[in-house]
Order: sequence, then C-alpha cells, then structure tokens
Amino acid sequence: MNALLCMFVLLCQDDTAKAKELLAASAAALKDAPAIAFDCQASWTGMEVKQKIKFQIKRPVLARIEATWEGQDYLYVLDGKTMWMYQKATNEYMKSEQEVEMLDQLGAGPIPSLFLNQGAGRLLEGVEKIGLSQEKLGEDECRVLSWSSSDTEFRLWIDAKKAIRKYGSKMKFGDESYEQTVEYGVLDLAPKLAADAFVFTPPKDAKEMKQGGDEESLLEEGADAPDFEATDLEGKPVKLSDFKGKVVLLNFWFYD
Repeated sequence: MNALLCMFVLLCQDDTAKAKELLAASAAALKDAPAIAFDCQASWTGMEVKQKIKFQIKRPVLARIEATWEGQDYLYVLDGKTMWMYQKATNEYMKSEQEVEMLDQLGAGPIPSLFLNQGAGRLLEGVEKIGLSQEKLGEDECRVLSWSSSDTEFRLWIDAKKAIRKYGSKMKFGDESYEQTVEYGVLDLAPKLAADAFVFTPPKDAKEMKQGGDEESLLEEGADAPDFEATDLEGKPVKLSDFKGKVVLLNFWFYD
C-alpha cells in the first residue's frame, strides 16, 4: 500500500470515528429526557409532498404525531402495541400492529432512534463509508455527516450544541430519484404531555378504514377491468384502454 493510499484510508477511518462520536454526543444529550417533543417540516422532491409535523415521543416506544399535508390533518398514535391513524376531515381511522420502523416512516428522521435506543449504533449499522464536512445552515456552523446504504444516500446536519438540525435522504428507483428533506425546530427535552397523549379512542360515528388484505374483491376473476384515466410520470394523461391487448401491472400506493 503506497503512502497516498494509506493517508486516504486513515482519513476515512478518522471521519468514521468522529462521526460516531458526534452522533453519540447527540444521543447523550437526550439520555436523561423522560420524553421529547419537536416540530419539523418534511418535503419530498420527485413526489411534491410537503408536510408539517409535530412529534411527542416517550420511552419505551410511545408517540403522538400530528401531521398536515395536502390540506389534510392526520393524527397518528403509537400506544406501544397498536398504531392508530385518524383523518379528521373524513372521520375515518385505521389501526395496525405497531412496528419499530414506523416512526422513521412517518417522517421523524433519526431523532427517535437516538432517543429511544439511547445511542447511535443502529443509525450507522452496516455502513462502511462515512463522510464528515462543515457547512453553514443559516447563520449556524454545522457538521454534516454523510453515508450511503444500498440505493440511498443520507446527510445529517448537527450544530455546535450537538443538536440535529436537518436530515436528508436521496433514493433511486431505476432511472428515477426521490429526495426527502426534514428540517427540525427546537427540541423540547421536558415537554408537558397530556394524560391521554398516547391513547386513542375512535370518535363517535368514526368509520374504520379497511386494510389492504381485508378488502372484498370488486371484480370477478376473468372479468374485464373498467376503463380509467391517470397521469404518467411525465404528467401525460393515459387510459387503461390505451394498453388493450397488452399485459398491465397496476401498482396502487401512497406516501404518508
């Protein structure tokens, strides 16, 4: 191994060690907090999704999330066993078994992992290449951690007080890429929580939404599908009938 390559390896190892120390310091700042609360704004380029979200989180894994996006208000309550989702405008709710990854999926970024796991280990588990740089966020100097895993690139901004200020991820699906950005407000380490913050009771007359596997079939096997119109990734209108005689795979999904 020549001297230049040795220097590069040592610098990478040094960045990795410093990055882990920085994350550990951020986690340590949350260690003695009985609960945390914070606001954030999350946005996705490529899907044009923008959210305003309020989080209240308590150990072991309790959470209350109030989210607004596309003009709709949503409430999520994780009570330790069940995740409840309630849509106020339609007075509908859904419940599912609570899973570890749900807080990440709901736009919280890495803060819940640092708080609930009381450490930085899980966040960088299995990551080999970690970068560390300096960048200004408004008027504040921040250290920026960067790493990648599979087809996703991550960036995390931490200020001089070891507070996480911003989080970004960029994912690739074939030729398409989607980028998420989460900007955090002030983190409250001693929030005042309502006694029923992590309890959800469906409102009167609320309707339970069916889960995917519980839906009744709308078509008999072998019947023709009704024609409909949608928009492709380039914004052009397309109809199911445009593909008559061809095999068509329909993938119904949403981001929440």
